[in-house]
Amino acid sequence: MESNERENGNNSPSSTGNASQKIKQLVTNPIQTRDTKANDDSEKSDDESNQEITHGDKIIEAVKEENKIKKQREKHKKRLPLDDLEEEDKFSFFDTLGYIERNLTGLWFYTVVFAYAVVGCLLIMLPPTLVILLERPGMPKLLMPITQYKGVTSSQINFKLGVFFCAVFLSYLVIYLIMNRLVFIVAMVCDVFNHKINNDGKIILFIVDDIKDLITVLIVSIFGIIHCNLFMEDYSLTRMEVKGYGRLGGYSMCAGILFFFFIVEKFFLKLAIAYCGNNVFSGRIGDVNFKTSILRRLSIYAQSISQRGMGSMNADSMEGIEITNTFLVHFADFKIKSKSQCEDIVYEILNSIAADGSNTENSDPNKPDAHLTMQITIDSIRDAFGNQWMEIWKYLEAHEYVKEVDGNSVIRGKDLLNLAISVYGERIDLKRTLYDRDKILGILDTILQIVAIILTLMISTPFIGFNPINALAGFVPLLMSSGWLFSDIIKDVFNNFIFLLHEHAFDVGDKILVQSKEFTVLRIDLMYSTFTSKGGTVCYIPNKELIKESIFNVRRSDIQTELVVFIIKDEVTIDKLNEIKEKIVNILKSKEQDSKKRISIQDYETKSDTTVVTFRIEYLCNFRDPEPKFTRRHLPLEIIQKALVSAGCSYAEQKAESTV
Repeated sequence: MESNERENGNNSPSSTGNASQKIKQLVTNPIQTRDTKANDDSEKSDDESNQEITHGDKIIEAVKEENKIKKQREKHKKRLPLDDLEEEDKFSFFDTLGYIERNLTGLWFYTVVFAYAVVGCLLIMLPPTLVILLERPGMPKLLMPITQYKGVTSSQINFKLGVFFCAVFLSYLVIYLIMNRLVFIVAMVCDVFNHKINNDGKIILFIVDDIKDLITVLIVSIFGIIHCNLFMEDYSLTRMEVKGYGRLGGYSMCAGILFFFFIVEKFFLKLAIAYCGNNVFSGRIGDVNFKTSILRRLSIYAQSISQRGMGSMNADSMEGIEITNTFLVHFADFKIKSKSQCEDIVYEILNSIAADGSNTENSDPNKPDAHLTMQITIDSIRDAFGNQWMEIWKYLEAHEYVKEVDGNSVIRGKDLLNLAISVYGERIDLKRTLYDRDKILGILDTILQIVAIILTLMISTPFIGFNPINALAGFVPLLMSSGWLFSDIIKDVFNNFIFLLHEHAFDVGDKILVQSKEFTVLRIDLMYSTFTSKGGTVCYIPNKELIKESIFNVRRSDIQTELVVFIIKDEVTIDKLNEIKEKIVNILKSKEQDSKKRISIQDYETKSDTTVVTFRIEYLCNFRDPEPKFTRRHLPLEIIQKALVSAGCSYAEQKAESTV
């Protein structure tokens, strides 16, 4: 009964009030009292099994429960504004079309876009139209060039200028809508002709989708030249002397050349990253995306069962899982922001689709351990993933998330929780690594954009009737002298780009060995990288110094092997060593391991009254986070210590000899 009350208190919105009422009831209206009646049988009153206890411990328990609930509610209240702020889609005048596209769909979207186009044209044409109506010079001939228009007035020129900007604005709207749907259009056309897009095609489509804004401006610039010839003035690319409103075509030409250079620069930079840089992360990215998709599908399946009953998942959620290893997939309906949220997601899945463990019936359902004893069977995986269930099950088996319990292969609650926590930790590390890499690439992108602007000024200025030779006559010597002054910095920057992007010796969270010293990578910048030493000291090391050193990346080395020395107080015989070895093997078999470990006796030596035993330990190395790294290394050491104690040996000292 008490456990039911506690469960209801935790799940109801007024749980804090219920806990407070429970405290008041226990204090003011005690249910049980100590037996103090003199006429009662002394044997009965002295019998501890029948004696009623005071409820002071229940009051303390209720107070603790109330404080715990209050803390949870306060954390939830503090988190709500942050979540709302993150998910809120703010309106921006400069991104009106994007705001409309993100918030409207179907007929409403096209209606609002049409209204936006009408309002924009009215705002552009309203001032020159009013002037025309007031002065009454007559409507101008829109398709006649201004230089050939005899007797044209300023109000008529302004009206033609308004028509020009209206045409450019409408061209921008149409091109923007087409470019935002270009990838979908290409995919639909390929589907109509039954053509499957290969991996290279997907990469190119992703890059085109990423630079679609630049392509939009380039096409609008080309239409600007066309509209200038239609409504304003004749403009020719071969004409060096440009006068009057023909400069609008020249300016459009300059913008087109500039954005063409931007597109070429970004396209080849992203293409190089996709084929060279992302190959380093592709395995980790694909693995995280796959694990995230598994958790998301299980969560959707659990929600469908709890809300609408078994087998009522919609068609969208039942589509096949296709995971890319090019970028971290973002799901709008599924986010993991903390380790506590990992627990919430796993508990929701287990409560809906899991089968109870053997000890769940007698455990308190409010304890997290009670959820972790629950199990997910292969039937639940089959129902949740449809035709892909076999692939999912084999993946979980290969990564040791499937265990044998009573002769059945199941996924235990704690293994599912480990899966969720590993997804959260790996996504954080990858985001930090990709953020630092993108920051370095941003610097390279800025340098290339400056080069593109300089090239545009040199190439496109003749199109607006400007001779750049006089300006370049003084600029070139300045550029050459600056290159000589900053040659060392330019050389370091170039070498750092090669070192960080091409050689790519480490990522954020990696443990590396430099000059026999152990460091953990904290941040990566262009000129220097930040590390933490084994003692926790933050170190800033210039990248130009790291280029000269031999760097050993432990995480990429997979299994870490280490020699550990134990000094045992007494002389140990070979039989005793064999006994210790057998106990280590038995502990390894019986103990639940979270990574691959192997322990063997490398050497032993007897000195006076002590025996020096050197153990060789192996453990799966993944030092992306200091706490798991510490745990993985010390688990084999704890196994050795337990084996020595159980064999009747006591050790005087333990030290690490070397890392193999």
